[in-house]
Amino acid sequence: SNKQFSVAISPNSVVRAVNFLDSLIRNIETLGHQLLIDSNGSTLIMYGLKIPIRIREKRTIREPNPKDKYSFREYECTGQLGLQLDESYRKKEWFETKGTPLEQRVAWFTAKLEVYGRENRRYQDKLEEGWAEQRKHEVERKEKEELIQKERRKTKELIDNSEKWATAETIRN
Repeated sequence: SNKQFSVAISPNSVVRAVNFLDSLIRNIETLGHQLLIDSNGSTLIMYGLKIPIRIREKRTIREPNPKDKYSFREYECTGQLGLQLDESYRKKEWFETKGTPLEQRVAWFTAKLEVYGRENRRYQDKLEEGWAEQRKHEVERKEKEELIQKERRKTKELIDNSEKWATAETIRN
């Protein structure tokens, strides 16, 4: 099977990325979280949430030569590494600073991940509370609708019975 941590870096940055990942994974596991690596890439499991995670290198765009009509834009790697949490509804990235390389900021990145995980857990809990409230209101609405339908059936039955009684009284007299 093809299991790999999701990275987007130049060959020159591989050693740095591996050293950073080694330290980061140890910190994550020490905090009781888990890193899942499968054919879909890498996923950080924190507080019961699955968060896609990857390392990427910033790139700059080199514009094509205007005199050459067949030249294209090219991307050049800057050597600046960062950690990316790539969720469908939002993307979060943290990059190393010029004075401090990624490998020396493992604790800082770990703390950022921890805060991000806690915030997402709180957000997810709020969503789930809202969904539970919606389900409760939906059940109440259905019960009310069923009660209304039941009352309508009883009212119709009462009217039908009264009409039958009136018809029977007319026939008897």
